[in-house]
Amino acid sequence: MLMRMALLTASNLRAALARPASTATLLLGAAAVVGVTTSMTALGRGLYMQFSDVAAPHRALVMESGVERIGGGRLTEAQVGFVHQAAGAAGVDRIAYALARLVGRNGGAPELVRVQGVTPDGLRIRSHIRLVEGRMFEPGRHEAIAGAHASEVFRGAQVGNRLALSHVTLEIVGTFETGDHLDSVFLVDAEAVFGKWCNAMLVDLESPASFDDFRAAIEGHSTLEFGVHREAEYLEALAWTRTEVFRDVGIALGLLMAVGGVFCATNVMVSAVARRRAEVATLRAVGFGSPELAVSILLETLAIVVAGATVGVMASWFLLDGVLVREGGSMSTSFHPLFDEWALGHGFAWPVALMASAGLLAVQGGLGRPIHQDLVAAHR
Repeated sequence: MLMRMALLTASNLRAALARPASTATLLLGAAAVVGVTTSMTALGRGLYMQFSDVAAPHRALVMESGVERIGGGRLTEAQVGFVHQAAGAAGVDRIAYALARLVGRNGGAPELVRVQGVTPDGLRIRSHIRLVEGRMFEPGRHEAIAGAHASEVFRGAQVGNRLALSHVTLEIVGTFETGDHLDSVFLVDAEAVFGKWCNAMLVDLESPASFDDFRAAIEGHSTLEFGVHREAEYLEALAWTRTEVFRDVGIALGLLMAVGGVFCATNVMVSAVARRRAEVATLRAVGFGSPELAVSILLETLAIVVAGATVGVMASWFLLDGVLVREGGSMSTSFHPLFDEWALGHGFAWPVALMASAGLLAVQGGLGRPIHQDLVAAHR
């Protein structure tokens, strides 16, 4: 049985090579669909991992009550002092944001880039910060270090340049790398640039298990109001929200193109078998059954679609791998598309399955008559 199926499928593939125009139409259609879905998935995956892959289970974020984003609120000096004294906090960093305007390397209108204050405790908590050029900013001075992505994307973000904020001008003295969303920001001494105020606080807990006790102590204050979150949960939710556009656009475009591809593939396969009806009838006459012929057509469709999908994945990887993409907005982040197993699987699997179903539609529809015709009728 398997040998007979292999012979039939090989015969179908040879016939497919003999009709290059229709085969190329199906192959390129599959390549286009999978290329788009893989590209959008890799873009979303790259941005997602900038946030979700770096949080530690033993860290907590403290923000103003009712605020959903770090930059959306402001903690008072009394709140900052209370958090510093809270039980279970092994280290505390004050997070303060400002926005600067810089022009991209390719010109155009100025874009917003974040400038984030960090304390000595914050540098210890974020031990993955690694200088790749220049030196660290000195405490008490108006100096900044640029994230590797910010330095690559913007003019004037390199060592030796100056960065203007609304209230102070900073000298860029170094470039750092973290492998996460901090690569898109500038880091400065929090107290020298922002004073005592902050938008939020990052707390290094004694252990992940101490989070509940810490939150109870913070949120239980009689007059001061806080919102306390696990850093991992906060960044996971932020990553999911930030990648929503890539998911929605990828799914919408992929479905639209895949549905069009299904109709195209169905027409191609119906036309191909209709032209081969005499050959199909001959195969039936020598003992091949209709089910075997139908399965061989499904396998032929699948083989062409998989070949096209492979071309689409390779084209997507060739065009986007290593490219630094910038997502705009006040919390803009630069990132590399990530072609990992998750991105490749989701970008490849469902479009291939959907387009390969064209073979099934063809067998159930227009191919039914040629497959079931006898030899005499087929040669009329």
